[in-house]
Amino acid sequence: MLRAAALDMDNCFPPLEPAQTLILETFEVVDPSGKMGDECWSEYRQKLERWRLTAPKVGRVCARLERVEKELRSYTRPAGMLFEILQVIGAPLSFKELEPHFTEEEVRYAFMNGPLMRKRLNLGDMLIFIGWDRDALWQKIKTTAPGL
Repeated sequence: MLRAAALDMDNCFPPLEPAQTLILETFEVVDPSGKMGDECWSEYRQKLERWRLTAPKVGRVCARLERVEKELRSYTRPAGMLFEILQVIGAPLSFKELEPHFTEEEVRYAFMNGPLMRKRLNLGDMLIFIGWDRDALWQKIKTTAPGL
């Protein structure tokens, strides 16, 4: 469980300029013209500006985080249960089963950089904002995901 005391609230709300640089550099690999980077920055900037406005609310939630842990857990399901459901309905259970097929490098790129291209806030953003080691998380996914 995430502990509020472990959060660096300053890092949870990154400034715009370094974020813009990160996004432009990240997508320059895919599109050297810079158009993709500019479009992704346009979307991400909106998300980041809205997120920064929530700082007081996030601070209040973090102060209560340990007290609401049980409620937060009620919104999640064990990974094994989700795996079983996907298996029963015949959904792909590995990236290799997807059509079209993706290489490990492509999947890793999407995992690490997907949050940087949309204005919608998602779990990937939270991992970035709270400073989780996404490389370590990727390694764990790689070693536990069947047939990555």
